[in-house]
Amino acid sequence: MSNRTNTTTDQAATIAAWRWYLLDDNQNEWEWGKRARRRHDLSTWLPVDVPTSVQEALWHARRIPHPYRDLNTRAAEWVEHRDWVYGCDFVLPPPPEGRRVFLTFEAVADACRVFVNGTLVGEHEGPGAPFTLEIGPYLQEPDNQLLVVIQAPRPEDPQIGWTDRTRSLQGRMGYGWDFAPRLVRLGILGPVRLHTTGATRLHDLWVRGGPDARGTTATLRCQVGMEGPPGVQVRFAVYRGQHEVAHSEPQAAHDGWAAATLTVPDPDLWWPNGMGDQPLYTVRAECVDGSDMAETSYGIRDLRWAGRPGGPPEEWPFTLVMNGQRVFQRGWNWVPADCMGGPLADRQARRLLTLARDAGVNILRCWGGGDPETPAFYETCDRLGLLVWQEFPTSSAGISNMPPDDPAYLARLAAYARDVIAARRNHPSLAVWGGGNELRGRDDRPLTLDHPYAARLAAVAAAEDPDRMFRPSSPLGPVFEADPEQGPQWDVHGAWEYSGRWPGPQYWRLNAVRPLLHSELGLPGEAALATQQRWLSPAHRDRADTNPARQHHGGAWWKHADTVAKVFGPIADPAQAILASQWLQAEGLRYYIEETRRRWPDTAGIFPWQLNEPWPNVTCTSAVEYGGRPKLGYYAVRAAYRPLVISAHYTGFRVDPGGPLKTALWALNDGPAFDAELTVSLHDLAGHELHAPIRQAVAVPAQASTQLLDLEVLLPESFSGLLVLDLALGDVRNRYLFSNQPDQPLREVLAVPDLLIGMFPDAPPP
Repeated sequence: MSNRTNTTTDQAATIAAWRWYLLDDNQNEWEWGKRARRRHDLSTWLPVDVPTSVQEALWHARRIPHPYRDLNTRAAEWVEHRDWVYGCDFVLPPPPEGRRVFLTFEAVADACRVFVNGTLVGEHEGPGAPFTLEIGPYLQEPDNQLLVVIQAPRPEDPQIGWTDRTRSLQGRMGYGWDFAPRLVRLGILGPVRLHTTGATRLHDLWVRGGPDARGTTATLRCQVGMEGPPGVQVRFAVYRGQHEVAHSEPQAAHDGWAAATLTVPDPDLWWPNGMGDQPLYTVRAECVDGSDMAETSYGIRDLRWAGRPGGPPEEWPFTLVMNGQRVFQRGWNWVPADCMGGPLADRQARRLLTLARDAGVNILRCWGGGDPETPAFYETCDRLGLLVWQEFPTSSAGISNMPPDDPAYLARLAAYARDVIAARRNHPSLAVWGGGNELRGRDDRPLTLDHPYAARLAAVAAAEDPDRMFRPSSPLGPVFEADPEQGPQWDVHGAWEYSGRWPGPQYWRLNAVRPLLHSELGLPGEAALATQQRWLSPAHRDRADTNPARQHHGGAWWKHADTVAKVFGPIADPAQAILASQWLQAEGLRYYIEETRRRWPDTAGIFPWQLNEPWPNVTCTSAVEYGGRPKLGYYAVRAAYRPLVISAHYTGFRVDPGGPLKTALWALNDGPAFDAELTVSLHDLAGHELHAPIRQAVAVPAQASTQLLDLEVLLPESFSGLLVLDLALGDVRNRYLFSNQPDQPLREVLAVPDLLIGMFPDAPPP
C-alpha cells in the first residue's frame, strides 16, 4: 500500500464499474485532427479490461494470434507502429465547492495524453512512474468521457545496437533480446484510481529512518507534500497492526510540505529472507481538517554497505550489512515476468517471487533492460524478505555500450527518475539503485560517476532517496568480466556459456577469479518437453538448430546441442536430451554458488543469471520456465543456498584416466559452531564401492566457510566409468558425479536418470 491515498470503497467501486474501450489510429492523426477534443461513440470500439496491455487485449479479442506461440510475435509487431486510445464513459458530477477530484494512473506505457470531456488535463512519459491528474474542474453533468491517448513508442535498437542513441525511457527488452522477442509494451498497465479530497491534497508521503544502535527505539522522519491553501495542520501516526505506537501533530506547514519526527519504542525489525521476520508498520498522514489522508507501509531496518575486511579504501563497498550483521548476498537476477506486462506480469511475479523465497534468496537484481518493477512486486518482496537492487531501464547494446549524454534526454530522464524513486523509496525491500546494465564509459571500462548520465541519476537519487546507495552500472569497477587474467575485480559479469576449453561449466574460471561481487553469470538449460509442446505447434517442433521457431524461442542465442553431445554422446530421445541439458546447467550453477560461498567474506555475494524468463523459450539461461515451472537448475541453486552445505571443490567432473580423484571438502555454515562426523563414500553407478568409506570427526566454525579435508583417492587400476561421490556432514548431504572416460564422459548416466535428478533435493523429472 505504498503511498496509498484515501480512495474509499465507494470510489473504488466506481472505478471498477467503468467500462473501457480501445481504438487504434495512424500515428499523430489524433493530434493532427484534434480528435481527442470531441466526444466519441465508444460502442464501436473494442471492449477491454483495464489494466491491460494493448497486445493482451488484442489477443483476448482474437485480433492477433497468441503472441507466444510459434512465430506469432512477428504477427504482432505492427502494434507498436500505431497510436492507441483507451476511452470510457462515466457518470461523476462536478464536485461541490471545497471538494476536489483526482485520477491516479499507476503505470502507462509509454508516453500518453489524458483528456476529460475534450480538455487536455495532463501528459506523462515513462512506464513504472505513477502520475495524478486533477479532473474535478472538467467534470460535467450528466456524464463524462475520458480518453487516454498512447503514442506509438519511439524506435529503439534491440539488444544489438547503439546505447548512446537511446531516447526512450522504457526498457529496451521489448525491442528484442536474447531471451525475449520484439514485443514493445503498450497500454494502461496498472490500476487507475479515483479519489476525492477537501481543499488540500496530500502526496508523496516519505518515511525515513531506522533503529538506534541497540535496537531499543526507532526514529522515523516523515514528510508529506501538501497541495492547497497554506496553514493546514497534518497529524502523523505510526501503527503496528491496529495499535498506534507513535504520533505527532507538528505546526502547520507553509512551504508545501509537512514534516515530523516520531520515536517508535521497542521496534520489531525487518529482516531479509532467512534471517528473521518481516514485520510492517503503517505510517499515516492526515489533514486535521479531514481534507485528505495518505498512508504507506514501512519496515524498520538498518541497511548499510561495507567494504570487504582488509580491503583498500578505493574499493566500492559491496558487502551487505543488515541490522548490524554482515550478510552473504544469495542473489538472483530478475527480468520482467511477462513481455506484455500488466496484471499478467503481476500474476506471474507472485509465483516467481515465492519460488525465490523458497530457494533461500535474499536479494534480487532487477536488470536494467526492463521497466522498473511494479508496486505489487515490491509489496510482495516486502512480505517475503526479498531485497531489491533496482536498475534504471538502460542497457548495453553491443556496438556502443555508452549511455546517452544528450542534455534534453537527461532532463527527461531526471524527471522520470524522480517519480520512479518517490514511488518506491518507502519499501524496506528496496536496497540499492543502479544506473543500468553493463554500461561503459568512453574508455570502454564499466561506467563511473564521471559520465553525465550517471552523474545526473546519482544527483536525483541523492536528493530523492539519500539513505540508499546509487551504483552507476553493473559491472562496476576497473574491469568488466570475471577474467582471472585481468586486474582487480569488483562487481563483474560472466561467464554465461559452457567452457570453450572443454565442454561443461567453467570451473577453471570460477576457481581462479576473486571478485568482490559476482552479479551476473549463468548457463543455458532447455525447457521441459511439455513446455515446448505447449508453445510450439507440431509443425514447429523440429529439434534442429535451423528450425526458425526454435531459433525464435531462444535457440538462436542459447543452442548448445553440440556441447550436450560432447558430454553425453548423441541423444535421440528428446526427454533424455532435455535432462542432459538441464543437468549441465544445474551442475554449473551449483558449483558457481558453492565456490563463491567458499570465498566469503572476500566475495560478498553471487547473482546467477537468471531466475525467470518473460516468455516461453525452448532454451534459455533461466532457471524457471515461463509459467513458473522450475528447471533442474532451480533446485541446484536452492540446494547451494542452504544455510549449511557440505561441498566439494574440484577442477571439473573429468578425472584423468588412471589418475586419482582430487577434491577439497568444505563446510559452508551460516549458523553456530558445531561438531559432527564427516562421511565420504565413493562408488560406481551400480553402487559398488571404489574406496573404503572415510569417517572423520570435524569441528565446524560458526558463520564461516571452512575447508575440512583434502581428498585424494586412488581408483582401482582397472576402473573406467562414472564415479559417484557422496558427502555427509551429520544429516546434511551432497552428491557429485565424476568420470574418467576421455570421450562422452557422462554417457552411461543416462541409463539411470533418477541419479541425475536425485542429486538436487525435491527435483521432479523435467
